[in-house]
Amino acid sequence: MKEKMDYDTYQALFKGLIGIEIEGNRFDVKLNSLSRYEHSNDLGDRRSQPYFQNDFTECMEELVTAPHSTNGKVINHLHSLQSILQNDLQQNEIIWPLSMPPKLTSADLAFLKTTSKNRPWYQSYLDNLMHKYGPYRQLIAGVHVNYSPNEKIVDYFQKKHQITARKKAKNELLFKIGQQIVGYRWLLTYLFGATPVSENLNDTVPQNIRKKEPFRSIRASEYGYTNFPDVHVSYVTLDGFINDIVKSVKDGKLSSSSEFYGPVRLKGTNKIEDVIKKGAKYVEFRIFDDNPFSINGVTLQSLNFVHLLVIDELITDKSWNKFELNQAHHDNQYTALQHPYDDLPVDLKNKALELLNRLDFLIKNAPENLQSQLEQTVKSARKDILNPKKTVAGQLIPFIRNGSLEKFGIEQGLKYKDDFSRETLAEKFPGIPKNLIQSYIQAHKLGFKVKLSNDDNLIVNINGKKHELSQNENLLNYIVVN
Repeated sequence: MKEKMDYDTYQALFKGLIGIEIEGNRFDVKLNSLSRYEHSNDLGDRRSQPYFQNDFTECMEELVTAPHSTNGKVINHLHSLQSILQNDLQQNEIIWPLSMPPKLTSADLAFLKTTSKNRPWYQSYLDNLMHKYGPYRQLIAGVHVNYSPNEKIVDYFQKKHQITARKKAKNELLFKIGQQIVGYRWLLTYLFGATPVSENLNDTVPQNIRKKEPFRSIRASEYGYTNFPDVHVSYVTLDGFINDIVKSVKDGKLSSSSEFYGPVRLKGTNKIEDVIKKGAKYVEFRIFDDNPFSINGVTLQSLNFVHLLVIDELITDKSWNKFELNQAHHDNQYTALQHPYDDLPVDLKNKALELLNRLDFLIKNAPENLQSQLEQTVKSARKDILNPKKTVAGQLIPFIRNGSLEKFGIEQGLKYKDDFSRETLAEKFPGIPKNLIQSYIQAHKLGFKVKLSNDDNLIVNINGKKHELSQNENLLNYIVVN
């Protein structure tokens, strides 16, 4: 059956829900080491906080935005979270702006073995990761992008493929989107990879490989944030994907499905095996290095590019086969370990330019308010493909000193801390009315879900009850009432 895409459905391609999770290590510039300060109590209870978390260790902060309807809104929310976090840092702390961790001293390594005790509900899992992978791999930071298509797109896909069950249709759609990201991961690594060197001689990069530094993205390579080689998970079919993860857990290769570090995961259920019965809610892309040239660690342009990749799949409805996905995996490994100034191989460059031509075409019918920024996204990507020095990794090369980015990392971290301190409230919290900013900050610190209403009031969910504020109020008063 051929289901024609009408105007409203086409416009819905550019909608959907998108969220970001980003990790960054707190670094003490006075001690020149990982920060020994505990995660701030002012940022709420980590057992229930939806916005401020820690990842592997106490000094590894993780910011989680709410899902938003546009890429611009999610970047604004991330900036607000970064502002709150930066304001809560100690005087001698910065957020290390690079995905690869700073140089770890013996004192750092000893410290890392002790921090899991601060989260007893999570301690056994963290201790297992430390024992299994060691500290270097687990301290690699990154950006996760969460995406769910607009319901009109799910409707369209369900009708087009004549799928009876709604959950099955959405599962298949999310998985196809994931395949597209896996299939073009090499291009995302080329454009946005930002981990050319490692600061630690004893980490996961073999010495014979390290001699070839700098690379485009250590994190995106087999020596980066990945499982051991004996974990084989295929993206050829949804059932195969789920069964491979379940089998890896059953065989003891993974402690749980949460330990699967592939580039794409289906999310929304506690266990991966529940996806078929309960249905996935969204797809998670684990593909970006932290961008040290962005104050937020990720740019609007990179989100736009990923979204365009998704739209390309939704329009072309490409079916990825085993050979193509295996080749894409090898292409990503090759691209990740290229010198940042190296061109893409001719076949990949041509494939990338063909993709950009398709993106140019689909943008012509995009919503008018998005066309300019999307055109700029593709224009910039084309320049980067033709000149690798313009990529993020390419821009990092001049800052490498004696095989290290430590000086750059510290200077950039200090710069961003100073930049945040100089911003006005309106700049720190874009789109939030001035008379609601203090309640907006408090809601985030207390871990209350919060959003703006259509008439610019603040809607705060406290203990399951929604409160609509038209001016700043002390939210603790509502806790007492409830």
